[in-house]
Amino acid sequence: MKEILKLIASNANINPIKEDLIRETEIVLSQKNGNIPKWERSLESIKQFGTGQVRYTDPYIHIDNSTTQDSIDSFLELRPWRKGPYQVGNISIDSEWDGSLKWKRLESIFHLIRDKEVLDIGSGNGYFSFLLSLFGAKHVLAIEPFLLFNYQFHAINSLIEEPLNITMAPLRLEQLSNQKEFDFIFSMGVLYHQKNHLSHLSKIKNLLKPDGYFLLETLIVDGKNELIVPKDRYAKMRNVFNIPSIDVIEKWLAKTGFKNIELIDVNQTKPIEQRKTLWIGDQTESLEDFLDKYDSNKTIEGYPAPKRAMFLCN
Repeated sequence: MKEILKLIASNANINPIKEDLIRETEIVLSQKNGNIPKWERSLESIKQFGTGQVRYTDPYIHIDNSTTQDSIDSFLELRPWRKGPYQVGNISIDSEWDGSLKWKRLESIFHLIRDKEVLDIGSGNGYFSFLLSLFGAKHVLAIEPFLLFNYQFHAINSLIEEPLNITMAPLRLEQLSNQKEFDFIFSMGVLYHQKNHLSHLSKIKNLLKPDGYFLLETLIVDGKNELIVPKDRYAKMRNVFNIPSIDVIEKWLAKTGFKNIELIDVNQTKPIEQRKTLWIGDQTESLEDFLDKYDSNKTIEGYPAPKRAMFLCN
């Protein structure tokens, strides 16, 4: 994982917050994780497969290198692959989530990311960070506290002949200093995991330049002035703390100082978008296991099935 620190230290695009990133990343990497030796071996093996040009070929982040099916075990060792999909040589990494469907819902705002400094919060393995860069972002800082997803990102990034201008750090949002460095901030699938949703939104506002944009994607519930606070689990997830209606989210955004709040998409999650594949492992469940087997509009706990909304504001 020393590679992460080396990449952060060498990236001139993040000079104003570089020291903070290095300090916080060193703290994270000092913690023990028994899976690291396995992930390191996989990463070193993948680095030997050669590099190629990268492009977006719907639905894949596509790398034209010489990787063959004989090399698949090295990628399988980095399971579960939640975000994607990726096409690496002859290997299709068919991730749990087909992120291309979500990306298409953002088509109306693609022009806002060109030549911009972008922060991708809870980036996973960087699927959307790669897309942001391919679609013209000046630089993307991707933060993802789960170390495995950092390894997945570095595995993919190591195969790109001319790596994109992306920096990934294994950090949480609250570990960033309050400097207004970003033109565009993505928080996708993160808000409902926050015990203090207003603190999360305020932190984002403190990192956003005065003329910057914020894209929020989160779970919502139908109705007016509605707020679900799950008693235990929601869709088998333990860490879902709030599922508000659209008008409640708009009030939260306004309360934390955001303006020009625009609802740009509402979509109920379907198995075509989130599903079991080889790439999430043998024992892992997905959306169909989280829903009532007699009523797909309800979770297994009886709550409304996952529906997500996207908001754009500044």
